[in-house]
Amino acid sequence: MTQKKRTQQARRVPAPAVAPMDWSLIPVADGSDDSLVLQFVQRVRREPALLFTTAYLLLSMLGLWCSYWFYRGFRLPVLDYLQASDFLVAGVRDPVYALVLLVGVAIVLLVSWPETLRLRNPARVRGLCARHRGWRLLFTPSALTSWQSTGLRPLTAMVAAVGLTMVAGSALYVSSRAQAIRQDDAGNPVLVQFSGQASTALRPARLLGTSSAFVFLWWPDQQRAEAVPIATIARLQAPSLRSETPVAPAGPARPVQVAPGKAASVPAARHPGAALPVPAQGVPADGPVKDEVGQPQP
Repeated sequence: MTQKKRTQQARRVPAPAVAPMDWSLIPVADGSDDSLVLQFVQRVRREPALLFTTAYLLLSMLGLWCSYWFYRGFRLPVLDYLQASDFLVAGVRDPVYALVLLVGVAIVLLVSWPETLRLRNPARVRGLCARHRGWRLLFTPSALTSWQSTGLRPLTAMVAAVGLTMVAGSALYVSSRAQAIRQDDAGNPVLVQFSGQASTALRPARLLGTSSAFVFLWWPDQQRAEAVPIATIARLQAPSLRSETPVAPAGPARPVQVAPGKAASVPAARHPGAALPVPAQGVPADGPVKDEVGQPQP
């Protein structure tokens, strides 16, 4: 076979198709059938009630953790005042906890993205690494971008990383809230009236939170926190939202029109505390009374 025929046959053979780059952030689950996460997912599919029990326990742990770190800034042993039902409520009262969870998931996915791309596109990643040094630095397995150093499956390690981020982020958030209330007078201002006191005896405070039997208050004047039983509080009043009526600015003074040949009469300035002038006895304030002709009457 001549060289010309070989060349023609080579041109007829189509080049192998190159798969497009898969940029998905979702980690690869192939080969992770024995991971704890997939085992838990398979167990939940068979027993859906297990999901609610696990969610209840996780929310209870989150409420216990956040309550401890928040009231720790006020030196208040809040765990002695809480009941079992209060732990679940504490984990869902503030929507910022959901935001912390989403931020933790996003950070973990972004950190593990190079490892995910390397597992999803092995051929394309090898081609990119052969072209430029920057791609080699990005896709080289390391302790920051790979979960191999943990000894866990990628899915299990990522879930554990999200949990640690959630724990650290929520503790940092509640600690900063407590510091803002102590130092910057932040929080929810309320007026407290205790039982047996008059309705006008209202004391300003900051509402820290509530439980099944106690109200937690921060007294800014005394710089201390207190757990007050609900039965001793008659009323909690929020500050008034009444806005003041704006005063219209005064316009420029009008000039006094003076007739020709007459002097302008300017009223003398009077002190705010000075008394008004009193007319003489028998003479009205605006001068003697005149009759219809214009002659003064006696």
